[in-house]
Amino acid sequence: MSFGSDFESVIRDRMTPTVSDLTPIRSLVLEVLSDGGEATTDQLLERWLATVRIAPDYPTAMRVERDPAGGGFAVPSRDDPYITVWRSRAGLLQILAELIADGLITAVTDDNAASPGYFNVHVQHDGGGSGFRIPWSVPSLSLSVGSRWRLLVPQDHPREVMDAASLCEGLEGVLGVRGIRCLREAHRSYRARLWLASSTLLAATSEAAWYQLARRHAQPGTELERLANEGRATAKVIELTSALLLAEGARRDVVNEVTAMAQYFRDVRNYGLHPRDDHDEDREVPLTESGATVLVLQARRYLTKLAGLM
Repeated sequence: MSFGSDFESVIRDRMTPTVSDLTPIRSLVLEVLSDGGEATTDQLLERWLATVRIAPDYPTAMRVERDPAGGGFAVPSRDDPYITVWRSRAGLLQILAELIADGLITAVTDDNAASPGYFNVHVQHDGGGSGFRIPWSVPSLSLSVGSRWRLLVPQDHPREVMDAASLCEGLEGVLGVRGIRCLREAHRSYRARLWLASSTLLAATSEAAWYQLARRHAQPGTELERLANEGRATAKVIELTSALLLAEGARRDVVNEVTAMAQYFRDVRNYGLHPRDDHDEDREVPLTESGATVLVLQARRYLTKLAGLM
Protein backbone atom coordinates (compact mmCIF):
# COMPACT_ATOMS: atom_id res chain seq x y z
CA MET A 1 0.00 0.00 0.00
CA SER A 2 1.30 3.44 -0.91
CA PHE A 3 0.99 6.28 1.58
CA GLY A 4 2.14 8.93 -0.90
CA SER A 5 5.36 10.91 -1.19
CA ASP A 6 3.96 13.84 0.83
CA PHE A 7 3.10 11.59 3.76
CA GLU A 8 6.51 9.89 3.70
CA SER A 9 8.31 13.24 3.37
CA VAL A 10 6.61 14.61 6.48
CA ILE A 11 7.40 11.45 8.43
CA ARG A 12 11.05 11.65 7.42
CA ASP A 13 11.17 15.31 8.49
CA ARG A 14 9.70 14.44 11.88
CA MET A 15 12.15 11.58 12.33
CA THR A 16 15.17 13.80 11.58
CA PRO A 17 16.93 15.06 14.74
CA THR A 18 17.46 18.81 15.07
CA VAL A 19 20.14 20.69 17.00
CA SER A 20 17.74 20.98 19.94
CA ASP A 21 17.44 17.16 19.90
CA LEU A 22 21.18 16.51 19.57
CA THR A 23 22.48 18.85 22.29
CA PRO A 24 20.76 17.14 25.26
CA ILE A 25 21.57 13.69 23.88
CA ARG A 26 25.26 14.65 23.77
CA SER A 27 25.10 15.90 27.36
CA LEU A 28 23.42 12.70 28.53
CA VAL A 29 26.01 10.45 26.84
CA LEU A 30 28.88 12.35 28.45
CA GLU A 31 27.15 12.32 31.83
CA VAL A 32 26.52 8.57 31.70
CA LEU A 33 30.16 7.89 30.78
CA SER A 34 31.66 10.51 33.11
CA ASP A 35 32.58 8.08 35.88
CA GLY A 36 34.85 6.08 33.56
CA GLY A 37 32.38 3.25 33.15
CA GLU A 38 31.01 1.73 29.96
CA ALA A 39 27.59 1.67 28.37
CA THR A 40 26.25 -0.04 25.27
CA THR A 41 24.52 1.86 22.51
CA ASP A 42 21.22 0.25 23.52
CA GLN A 43 21.74 1.24 27.15
CA LEU A 44 22.40 4.84 26.15
CA LEU A 45 19.28 4.82 23.99
CA GLU A 46 17.24 3.40 26.87
CA ARG A 47 18.51 6.13 29.22
CA TRP A 48 17.64 8.83 26.69
CA LEU A 49 14.16 7.45 26.00
CA ALA A 50 13.48 7.49 29.75
CA THR A 51 14.26 11.22 29.85
CA VAL A 52 11.69 11.90 27.12
CA ARG A 53 9.16 9.63 28.86
CA ILE A 54 9.09 6.83 26.31
CA ALA A 55 8.30 3.53 28.06
CA PRO A 56 10.50 0.47 27.40
CA ASP A 57 7.52 -1.24 25.75
CA TYR A 58 7.27 1.46 23.11
CA PRO A 59 5.26 0.60 19.98
CA THR A 60 7.02 -1.24 17.18
CA ALA A 61 4.76 0.28 14.53
CA MET A 62 3.38 3.73 13.87
CA ARG A 63 -0.37 3.94 14.38
CA VAL A 64 -2.21 6.19 11.91
CA GLU A 65 -5.86 7.13 11.54
CA ARG A 66 -7.93 7.97 8.51
CA ASP A 67 -8.17 11.68 7.73
CA PRO A 68 -11.92 12.37 7.40
CA ALA A 69 -11.30 15.54 5.41
CA GLY A 70 -8.91 14.20 2.77
CA GLY A 71 -9.71 10.52 2.67
CA GLY A 72 -6.07 9.55 3.25
CA PHE A 73 -4.19 9.13 6.51
CA ALA A 74 -3.51 11.84 9.09
CA VAL A 75 0.20 12.30 9.79
CA PRO A 76 1.11 11.57 13.44
CA SER A 77 2.68 14.40 15.46
CA ARG A 78 6.43 14.79 15.99
CA ASP A 79 5.92 13.56 19.56
CA ASP A 80 4.41 10.25 18.46
CA PRO A 81 6.28 7.54 20.45
CA TYR A 82 7.29 5.54 17.36
CA ILE A 83 8.61 8.67 15.61
CA THR A 84 10.38 9.82 18.78
CA VAL A 85 12.17 6.47 19.14
CA TRP A 86 13.50 6.54 15.58
CA ARG A 87 14.52 10.20 15.86
CA SER A 88 16.31 9.35 19.11
CA ARG A 89 18.14 6.42 17.48
CA ALA A 90 19.31 8.64 14.62
CA GLY A 91 20.32 11.39 17.04
CA LEU A 92 22.27 9.00 19.26
CA LEU A 93 24.17 7.59 16.27
CA GLN A 94 25.03 11.12 15.17
CA ILE A 95 26.26 12.10 18.63
CA LEU A 96 28.36 8.95 19.01
CA ALA A 97 29.98 9.69 15.65
CA GLU A 98 30.71 13.28 16.72
CA LEU A 99 32.19 12.18 20.05
CA ILE A 100 34.42 9.69 18.27
CA ALA A 101 35.54 12.40 15.83
CA ASP A 102 36.20 14.75 18.76
CA GLY A 103 38.42 12.12 20.35
CA LEU A 104 36.22 11.84 23.46
CA ILE A 105 35.02 8.24 23.28
CA THR A 106 36.23 4.96 21.87
CA ALA A 107 34.47 1.69 21.11
CA VAL A 108 35.39 -1.03 23.59
CA THR A 109 33.96 -3.81 21.42
CA ASP A 110 32.22 -3.83 18.07
CA ASP A 111 30.54 -6.78 16.43
CA ASN A 112 31.01 -5.07 13.04
CA ALA A 113 27.30 -5.21 12.27
CA ALA A 114 26.68 -2.62 9.56
CA SER A 115 24.09 0.10 10.06
CA PRO A 116 21.19 -0.11 7.60
CA GLY A 117 21.02 2.44 4.84
CA TYR A 118 17.32 2.97 5.51
CA PHE A 119 14.68 2.77 8.24
CA ASN A 120 11.78 0.35 7.85
CA VAL A 121 8.68 2.30 8.92
CA HIS A 122 5.94 -0.09 10.06
CA VAL A 123 2.39 1.27 9.93
CA GLN A 124 -0.87 -0.07 11.36
CA HIS A 125 -4.33 1.19 10.41
CA ASP A 126 -7.92 0.05 10.53
CA GLY A 127 -7.53 -1.76 7.23
CA GLY A 128 -4.50 -3.76 8.30
CA GLY A 129 -0.79 -3.01 8.26
CA SER A 130 1.90 -2.03 5.84
CA GLY A 131 5.06 0.03 5.71
CA PHE A 132 7.71 1.70 3.63
CA ARG A 133 11.44 2.37 3.63
CA ILE A 134 12.99 5.77 4.25
CA PRO A 135 16.56 6.19 2.91
CA TRP A 136 18.75 7.22 5.81
CA SER A 137 22.32 8.39 5.90
CA VAL A 138 23.62 7.58 9.38
CA PRO A 139 27.11 6.91 10.72
CA SER A 140 28.17 3.29 10.39
CA LEU A 141 27.64 2.31 14.02
CA SER A 142 25.95 -0.74 15.48
CA LEU A 143 22.87 -0.53 17.69
CA SER A 144 23.54 -3.98 19.12
CA VAL A 145 24.36 -4.68 22.75
CA GLY A 146 27.84 -5.70 21.59
CA SER A 147 28.91 -2.07 21.13
CA ARG A 148 30.14 -0.48 24.34
CA TRP A 149 31.55 3.01 24.75
CA ARG A 150 33.70 4.86 27.23
CA LEU A 151 35.44 8.22 27.48
CA LEU A 152 39.04 8.20 26.31
CA VAL A 153 40.16 10.29 29.31
CA PRO A 154 37.28 10.18 31.81
CA GLN A 155 39.14 11.94 34.61
CA ASP A 156 39.81 14.95 32.40
CA HIS A 157 36.34 15.28 30.94
CA PRO A 158 33.51 14.62 33.39
CA ARG A 159 31.24 17.28 31.86
CA GLU A 160 30.72 19.01 28.54
CA VAL A 161 31.82 22.65 28.53
CA MET A 162 30.16 23.65 25.26
CA ASP A 163 29.60 21.73 22.07
CA ALA A 164 30.57 23.15 18.68
CA ALA A 165 26.98 23.66 17.52
CA SER A 166 26.11 25.74 20.59
CA LEU A 167 29.33 27.73 20.28
CA CYS A 168 28.66 28.66 16.62
CA GLU A 169 24.90 29.06 16.70
CA GLY A 170 23.71 32.38 15.26
CA LEU A 171 27.21 33.67 14.45
CA GLU A 172 27.31 33.00 10.71
CA GLY A 173 26.55 36.64 9.87
CA VAL A 174 29.32 38.16 11.96
CA LEU A 175 31.94 35.49 11.21
CA GLY A 176 31.37 34.43 7.63
CA VAL A 177 32.36 31.01 6.29
CA ARG A 178 36.04 31.25 7.21
CA GLY A 179 35.33 32.64 10.68
CA ILE A 180 32.91 29.79 11.45
CA ARG A 181 35.57 27.32 10.32
CA CYS A 182 38.12 28.97 12.66
CA LEU A 183 35.67 28.76 15.55
CA ARG A 184 34.85 25.10 14.91
CA GLU A 185 38.52 24.19 14.62
CA ALA A 186 39.26 26.15 17.79
CA HIS A 187 36.64 24.04 19.56
CA ARG A 188 38.06 20.82 18.13
CA SER A 189 41.58 21.86 19.17
CA TYR A 190 40.31 22.56 22.69
CA ARG A 191 38.72 19.12 22.86
CA ALA A 192 42.00 17.59 21.68
CA ARG A 193 43.80 19.46 24.51
CA LEU A 194 45.75 21.59 22.04
CA TRP A 195 45.67 24.78 24.10
CA LEU A 196 47.95 26.87 21.87
CA ALA A 197 45.98 25.97 18.75
CA SER A 198 42.62 26.55 20.45
CA SER A 199 43.46 29.99 21.83
CA THR A 200 45.18 31.30 18.70
CA LEU A 201 42.32 30.07 16.50
CA LEU A 202 39.84 31.86 18.78
CA ALA A 203 41.92 35.00 18.28
CA ALA A 204 41.76 34.50 14.52
CA THR A 205 37.99 34.10 14.85
CA SER A 206 37.84 37.43 16.66
CA GLU A 207 39.70 39.15 13.82
CA ALA A 208 37.35 37.59 11.26
CA ALA A 209 34.41 39.15 13.11
CA TRP A 210 35.97 42.63 13.11
CA TYR A 211 36.61 42.48 9.37
CA GLN A 212 32.99 41.48 8.83
CA LEU A 213 31.88 44.43 11.00
CA ALA A 214 34.17 46.79 9.11
CA ARG A 215 32.84 45.71 5.73
CA ARG A 216 29.26 46.10 6.93
CA HIS A 217 29.68 49.64 8.32
CA ALA A 218 32.46 51.24 6.24
CA GLN A 219 31.41 53.93 3.80
CA PRO A 220 32.60 53.61 0.18
CA GLY A 221 35.94 55.25 -0.51
CA THR A 222 37.01 55.48 3.14
CA GLU A 223 40.25 54.26 4.66
CA LEU A 224 38.31 51.68 6.64
CA GLU A 225 36.78 50.18 3.51
CA ARG A 226 40.22 49.96 1.89
CA LEU A 227 41.84 48.31 4.91
CA ALA A 228 38.95 45.88 5.37
CA ASN A 229 39.13 44.80 1.74
CA GLU A 230 42.91 44.42 1.90
CA GLY A 231 42.66 42.23 5.01
CA ARG A 232 45.64 43.88 6.67
CA ALA A 233 46.33 46.34 9.52
CA THR A 234 43.94 44.57 11.88
CA ALA A 235 44.63 46.87 14.82
CA LYS A 236 43.74 49.89 12.67
CA VAL A 237 40.59 48.16 11.40
CA ILE A 238 39.46 47.56 14.99
CA GLU A 239 40.24 51.16 15.96
CA LEU A 240 38.38 52.70 13.02
CA THR A 241 35.42 50.33 13.29
CA SER A 242 35.03 51.07 17.00
CA ALA A 243 35.02 54.81 16.33
CA LEU A 244 32.48 54.37 13.54
CA LEU A 245 30.18 52.27 15.72
CA LEU A 246 30.20 54.98 18.40
CA ALA A 247 29.51 57.65 15.80
CA GLU A 248 26.52 55.60 14.60
CA GLY A 249 25.07 55.53 18.11
CA ALA A 250 26.14 52.13 19.44
CA ARG A 251 26.27 51.85 23.22
CA ARG A 252 29.64 53.03 24.47
CA ASP A 253 29.90 50.38 27.19
CA VAL A 254 29.32 47.59 24.65
CA VAL A 255 31.80 49.01 22.14
CA ASN A 256 34.40 49.54 24.86
CA GLU A 257 33.94 45.96 26.11
CA VAL A 258 34.27 44.26 22.73
CA THR A 259 37.18 46.52 21.72
CA ALA A 260 39.07 45.63 24.89
CA MET A 261 38.38 41.94 24.28
CA ALA A 262 39.57 42.28 20.68
CA GLN A 263 42.83 43.81 21.89
CA TYR A 264 43.28 40.94 24.33
CA PHE A 265 42.68 38.31 21.66
CA ARG A 266 45.21 40.06 19.41
CA ASP A 267 47.77 39.94 22.21
CA VAL A 268 47.06 36.21 22.68
CA ARG A 269 47.52 35.56 18.98
CA ASN A 270 50.67 37.66 18.63
CA TYR A 271 52.30 36.12 21.68
CA GLY A 272 51.21 32.59 20.75
CA LEU A 273 52.54 32.81 17.20
CA HIS A 274 55.57 35.00 17.83
CA PRO A 275 57.09 33.81 21.12
CA ARG A 276 60.02 35.62 22.64
CA ASP A 277 63.02 34.11 24.34
CA ASP A 278 62.03 35.69 27.65
CA HIS A 279 58.60 34.13 28.17
CA ASP A 280 56.06 36.26 30.03
CA GLU A 281 54.33 33.99 32.55
CA ASP A 282 51.17 36.13 32.60
CA ARG A 283 50.87 35.94 28.83
CA GLU A 284 51.37 32.17 28.92
CA VAL A 285 48.10 31.70 30.82
CA PRO A 286 45.77 31.64 27.73
CA LEU A 287 47.96 28.88 26.31
CA THR A 288 47.30 26.57 29.28
CA GLU A 289 44.32 24.31 29.96
CA SER A 290 42.64 26.66 32.43
CA GLY A 291 43.31 29.74 30.33
CA ALA A 292 42.08 28.13 27.11
CA THR A 293 38.92 27.00 28.90
CA VAL A 294 38.17 30.55 30.04
CA LEU A 295 38.69 31.85 26.50
CA VAL A 296 36.29 29.29 25.02
CA LEU A 297 33.63 30.28 27.53
CA GLN A 298 34.23 34.01 27.01
CA ALA A 299 34.27 33.72 23.22
CA ARG A 300 30.58 32.88 22.90
CA ARG A 301 29.42 35.98 24.82
CA TYR A 302 31.96 38.22 23.09
CA LEU A 303 31.11 37.07 19.57
CA THR A 304 27.39 37.33 20.31
CA LYS A 305 27.89 40.98 21.29
CA LEU A 306 29.80 41.60 18.07
CA ALA A 307 26.94 39.99 16.14
CA GLY A 308 24.59 42.47 17.82
CA LEU A 309 26.61 45.34 16.34
CA MET A 310 26.24 44.11 12.76
